[in-house]
Amino acid sequence: MNKKAMILIVIVECILAILLIAVIGKAIENYHQEVFCEEIHFVNEKGEIIDDTTVRVTNLVEGCQLHYVIVPSDATDQSVTFHSEKPNEVYVDELGNVTFLKQSSSTTASITVVTKNGKTATVTVAPERDMSGIVHID
Repeated sequence: MNKKAMILIVIVECILAILLIAVIGKAIENYHQEVFCEEIHFVNEKGEIIDDTTVRVTNLVEGCQLHYVIVPSDATDQSVTFHSEKPNEVYVDELGNVTFLKQSSSTTASITVVTKNGKTATVTVAPERDMSGIVHID
């Protein structure tokens, strides 16, 4: 085999190696691609989606903890923010803990949870009333 043929073979092998590295690199890049949140839902303590849009709070002094689920469960960024429609009456912290600042039977507020990519779910928190219409503030 002459010298020119050997050089040509080495050049072709180098080009093939570069192409192979590029293909493998693209495959790895696609493998680590971000998985975006498609939906977010408020759930009860058992993890069941809340169909009713109102969460009844029995103890306005203690408030309540809101739970949520992100779909798909393997979404890359699962961080959320909570927003209260009436932050001066019903406060919600970054973990979904709701506190009634105004403890009255008429105090209600919509709470919205928002994912990093803009998906939202909203629920209303309101005092629990018994059959007589009395609101219990323990």
